[in-house]
Amino acid sequence: WETSPAKHDKGDYVDTNGKFFELKTSATNANGVINIDQVRIWQNVDYYIVIYWNLKEPEKSKKYVLTKEQMTEEVEKLGSASHGTKSANKQNQNIEYSIHLSIDNEWDKKYKVWFEELNT
Repeated sequence: WETSPAKHDKGDYVDTNGKFFELKTSATNANGVINIDQVRIWQNVDYYIVIYWNLKEPEKSKKYVLTKEQMTEEVEKLGSASHGTKSANKQNQNIEYSIHLSIDNEWDKKYKVWFEELNT
């Protein structure tokens, strides 16, 4: 992967196929959730990689890969604004969203991939 400059508004990285993606990571925490913060759905990315690191049982770590369209759908269903008030965000065109998933969730069936499967 190569980094994608922030000024391009195309996510964090570009893969070897020229696809742009945003990388989100979360680790074991007191709330027992996977935190996916500051999702910028307005950016021109091809996909999102979400990695949850289970620090107590590393073999239970998870990785999800979602297309931009899939992440947009999930934000519409599960997301909330990461910053600002509801009234301020009404006029903001570029709202960063957060999703907080339980460790066992429906994404396991829909988007989970094995670490070895990500050949980008």
